[in-house]
Amino acid sequence: MSRYDVLFVYVGGPSDLKEKYISVAKELIVHTYFFSAARNVLPKAVTLQEYPAVAVFKDGTYFLYNEQQDEDLASWINRERFLNYLPIDSYTLYAMGDTGKLVALAIVDERNPTEESIRYKTMVERVATEYKDLYSKEFQFGHMDGNEYINGLIMEEVAMPSIIVLNVSNDGYFLPPNKVETKEQLVKFIDGVSKGRIKCRCIMDNYFVSQSTALP
Repeated sequence: MSRYDVLFVYVGGPSDLKEKYISVAKELIVHTYFFSAARNVLPKAVTLQEYPAVAVFKDGTYFLYNEQQDEDLASWINRERFLNYLPIDSYTLYAMGDTGKLVALAIVDERNPTEESIRYKTMVERVATEYKDLYSKEFQFGHMDGNEYINGLIMEEVAMPSIIVLNVSNDGYFLPPNKVETKEQLVKFIDGVSKGRIKCRCIMDNYFVSQSTALP
C-alpha cells in the first residue's frame, strides 16, 4: 500500500455496497486507485467495524466509510481522494470543487524560496497534520506555487507568501484579518472560518467592482 498516496479498498463479498463501489470506481479510476480484498489480507492494524466495508488508506492511516455519518459513498470518496496536505495547482484546485471542502492554501514562490515562504508552508502542513481530527472533514490543506492563478481567480492581488481559504464550490474566499505569523494564529483563522466568525468574500463582487472601475 505504500506505493500509493491514496487508495480505496472494498472488503467483502457481493453486496449492494460493492455495486455502489464499482460504480464510483468506474467514474473515478483515472483520478485515484481502487482495489478489493479479502478480510484476512488486510494489515493487522486495520479493524473493521462493519462488514462488508470500504476503507481509504492515506496520510499514514486509514478511514472507514460509515453510511449513517458519511452520506452516500460517491460523495465520501470524492471528499477523501486527496491527501490531507499536498501541492495544489489550478487543475487540482478545480477538481477539489467536488469534495465540498474549503481549501486552505499557503501561497508561496517556490522558484525563489525565502525563509518566510518555507515557514508558511510548514505552518499549513503542521495544522493539517496536528489538527487532522478536527478539520480534515471540512478543510483541504496545501500550498500553491505563485500567486498568478489566485490573483486571476479572485480578481484581487494576494501577496507572497500569504494564506487564503477558498470555497471552490461557490466562488467564495476568506483572508486573514491580520498577518499570520504563527501556527496558533493560523489555527485561530481556520477556526474563525469554520465557525463563521470570518466573513466570506465573493469573487463576483470583485468582478463587478473591476468592471465598474474600467468604465469610461
